[in-house]
Amino acid sequence: MIIAAVDPGQRGGIAFLDTATGKLLTYSTPGFDVKDAKGKKTGRKIFDPFSASALLVSHKPDVFIIERVHARTGQGVTSMFNFGMDFGTWIGIAVANNLKPVYYYPQTWKGALGLNKSKELSLKVAREKFPENVADFKRKLDDGRAEAALLAHYHTIVLNSASSQKQKLLDEK
Repeated sequence: MIIAAVDPGQRGGIAFLDTATGKLLTYSTPGFDVKDAKGKKTGRKIFDPFSASALLVSHKPDVFIIERVHARTGQGVTSMFNFGMDFGTWIGIAVANNLKPVYYYPQTWKGALGLNKSKELSLKVAREKFPENVADFKRKLDDGRAEAALLAHYHTIVLNSASSQKQKLLDEK
């Protein structure tokens, strides 16, 4: 099974985890550089839904996981609008590719993995959990890739737990 997991947002990421082989591929959220009136890069990006869809098409995931996000106190109106728009676009891309989204609240999956709001901790745990992908989690800006990878890992825990419970019920019959 191939799991696609998304940490939404401009600095987010998407991970593809093959549960049969353990192979992990990660990508930063696809985006276009925003330029000012003079053509100079502003340092901001706009989500690129075409590239995001191409990633799903090329990796052919069986399941689509996304972090269930919500508005946060202290965030600007424009940034929260863009964040929500990106989240909704990811959902639309998944549905357009015949994938039913599975949602996990950050408190749920991060709590289960011993994580908190610290992006540095997410990077550290991703490097430990996926040592063959350590290059994907080198920079502070790679926290979106790290969290997407860990979200995919969390889903494998959920699947294994459900499988174990199902087997236990069958054994009791």
